[in-house]
Amino acid sequence: MAPTHSMHPLGDVEASPGPQVPAYKVRTQRLWVFRTVLILSLFAVLICYIVMWRRDKLTMSSQLRSLAEPVAALQAQVAELGRLPASKPELSGQTLAFYASDADRFYASQVTEPVIIATTHPVHLLLTEDGRGVIIYQQGKIETKWMTASEYEKAWGSQEAKIEAFEQQRKLRPLNLP
Repeated sequence: MAPTHSMHPLGDVEASPGPQVPAYKVRTQRLWVFRTVLILSLFAVLICYIVMWRRDKLTMSSQLRSLAEPVAALQAQVAELGRLPASKPELSGQTLAFYASDADRFYASQVTEPVIIATTHPVHLLLTEDGRGVIIYQQGKIETKWMTASEYEKAWGSQEAKIEAFEQQRKLRPLNLP
């Protein structure tokens, strides 16, 4: 008879079942793992939410900061000329989506309410409603403001209706000839 040799490097080793872990400990460990994964996931979601919220706020403030230089130039021109200039202000690195037409500028000079005279292109935000930076003229003063898309549409629609009514009234008046 040939001797039987064990294929295991340590020789004949029998697997011992080892000490049995009580079922309540296994359940407790599983609950701990589940709670830990749940808490870490919630914190990850919270951190992502905070990062996206901060990104939205920085994007809005960046848009308004980019308008600071053109607004200062426009304010200087208004102070010098006494009215809004016909040429649109230049932005460093971007362009304005809209600058007031002749009718818009004339209307702004005749009324006491705020009038949108320029806007940036719409900006996509992650958590809040998309929006844009606007330049507003009111009685010789120029300021910037962030408007959401719905605020802008409402304000712009109202302003367009008021300008149209103003133009109709102006056309009905007789000309003042010298």
